[in-house]
Amino acid sequence: MYYVYMLLIVRNICVDRKDRRKSRDWHVTLRPTHPRNSSSACYGVLLSEDWALTRQTCTDKLLPETKSSISVKVGRKHARDIILSVDHVGGTNTHNFDLRLLRLAKHSKSSTDVLPCLLTHSQFHQLSQQLRYGVYTSRTNRGGKWRLVTKRGKLLSKCDSMSDICVRATGVKNVTGFHVQGSPLSLQYEGMWYLAGLGSVVPDVHNVATFTPLWGVSNWLANTMHEIDSKCTFEMKAKNKTVTCKQLSLDGHLHSKYLQSMNEYGT
Repeated sequence: MYYVYMLLIVRNICVDRKDRRKSRDWHVTLRPTHPRNSSSACYGVLLSEDWALTRQTCTDKLLPETKSSISVKVGRKHARDIILSVDHVGGTNTHNFDLRLLRLAKHSKSSTDVLPCLLTHSQFHQLSQQLRYGVYTSRTNRGGKWRLVTKRGKLLSKCDSMSDICVRATGVKNVTGFHVQGSPLSLQYEGMWYLAGLGSVVPDVHNVATFTPLWGVSNWLANTMHEIDSKCTFEMKAKNKTVTCKQLSLDGHLHSKYLQSMNEYGT
């Protein structure tokens, strides 16, 4: 069953479309439910119909409220609640992988019919030799309304490594105020979409933004999603929402306000 989850992440249904705006479909925005007009927001990416990935540092800093008061909006569609989260604990070569997996509540309507495939490092290296630009998403305030937009960025070969992806932002007037932390970086090749990284550092004075490559944590993502979905039971009735997990073995820290019982949880 683990390999099924690995397949979902590495080989999602890559859409055969040329419109770069399609990359907005797997962008997620985290915001406090109260106050509704709050400008605080964190970004992430939808990995599957029920799972999203964001950054710990952003949610802890910009959204200090409890996770129960945070909603997740997928693309430009409906908002969904967070059932539980699992924080990545890092490692010797993953000092900047402050990642947080989010298990989302079910919704009557599907969030998107297409998700990007997750690139390996070798695949990214090969594609970056042929492609000049990647596509990332963010939200900008236009006329008092926050809009989800797509931007192109030039891929910089100097950061082609296991720890960073560097992109020179284009079309951004105020780079110091352009928020990309948690924004997904996607590549499009021959009409197919591929997910490369998650925004880490905002563009500097040279318009260079840094993204964390996700190929270094693909096994952790697949294993965590499999463990939760196969060993946890979710009862999401309106007045009695509970999560029960048994014999979990996780490499990470789990949090949930709905958690009723959990046996043999390890980190």
